[in-house]
Amino acid sequence: MENKNEKLENVIEKELENGNLYELFLTLNLGKFDKLILTAKTQKEVDFYNKLYEIALQTKQAELIEKGVF
Repeated sequence: MENKNEKLENVIEKELENGNLYELFLTLNLGKFDKLILTAKTQKEVDFYNKLYEIALQTKQAELIEKGVF
C-alpha cells in the first residue's frame, strides 16, 4: 500500500506528464496548504509552503483582476 508521500509523488508525476502542474497548484486551497504546513518537518518546509501559497494566491488574484472581478 502506498503511503501519502508516494501518492503525492504519483499525482505530481502524472500532472507533470500531462503538463498540468500549473493547474494542480492553483487547485490547492488554504485548507490543503494548512495541512501541508502542519505536517512540515522543518521551518524551511513551512516557509516553502507559505511561499507556494502566496504564488498561487497572487496568480488567482491576477486572473480575477483580468476578468474584471476586482
